[in-house]
Amino acid sequence: MSRAGLFSQQVCCELRKEFQQYRGLWMTPLVMTLAPVIIAIVVEIVHAVVALVSGHPITMHLTYFQLNGNGVQINEKMDNSIEGRFALLSIVGLTAAWVAPLAGLIVTCVYACSGFLRDRRDQSILFWKSLPMPESAVVLARILFCCIGIPFVVFCAQLLLVTLTSGIISGCFALKNSMMGSLFLTWGNLFSFLLSWFEVLPQFAVLMVLWWFPIWALLLLWSGIVRSYPLLWLGVVLGLVSAVEAIANGTSRIIRAIGQYVESKWIGEFVIVRLWNGLSHIPNITALREKMPSKIRVNNEFWSVLGAHSSAMFVSFIVGIFALIVAGYLRRKAGPL
Repeated sequence: MSRAGLFSQQVCCELRKEFQQYRGLWMTPLVMTLAPVIIAIVVEIVHAVVALVSGHPITMHLTYFQLNGNGVQINEKMDNSIEGRFALLSIVGLTAAWVAPLAGLIVTCVYACSGFLRDRRDQSILFWKSLPMPESAVVLARILFCCIGIPFVVFCAQLLLVTLTSGIISGCFALKNSMMGSLFLTWGNLFSFLLSWFEVLPQFAVLMVLWWFPIWALLLLWSGIVRSYPLLWLGVVLGLVSAVEAIANGTSRIIRAIGQYVESKWIGEFVIVRLWNGLSHIPNITALREKMPSKIRVNNEFWSVLGAHSSAMFVSFIVGIFALIVAGYLRRKAGPL
């Protein structure tokens, strides 16, 4: 076997170990994404039973709703239709799809903050150093777990939820004289609206990974420097407090710039723009779209946004690579604590 093939096999072995050992971390985004939907299903079932007991029989079509230029208004107290319940579940599903990135970002930062410290604290570094595995393979596997492993789970959770929600919306649209039919009018408008969601999910994942790569690399380096968990989290807390204070008072340009980088506001604006542009395929909500700011009503292409921030990404990528090299060097010299 060639050296490249052996090295890739070692990286895959280490990456597989991380998935098995930290199953709770990468499953957290999936659980937190599906939890609101499951809760909404239980609530809708309870509401349906209560409405049935109150004298509102279960019907197929949604009847108590108003459609105007500002959106759809549903009278939940009067309505007890299957279509109405599924329509509300679709709204919850599309909203809950964005819980996964937040949960994934949190667990990835937690993992990176203790990525190399835990091996020294539990003495397992002695076992891994006894294996014929270079430190570079370990470092690469850890950063791949941050940049590919957890983000891939997040993307799958979002894709699963949006797919299920799209099936619900399409099923409601197929009903004759349905509210979804009155909203989208044609299958073309419906598919264009849903396509905007399926397009933005992988684009959002790519932008987040490219932008947050240096942050995760620096956190891995920090976990290789500190010698105890209290010191690790104390440094993180003090850093966050200092950053908030500097950003609020404008006392440090460097910290303010770092805070703006971590905030990555432009990525959220990109997602909002793309999703609001998808509203243009809903003919009966034109008034809502006109109320949006001008930047929301313009087309925001993925490659143009990526190009606008390519210089910052390149510099941060160099910083991240340097941090990983230093982390590998420290791990090579490190022993158990």
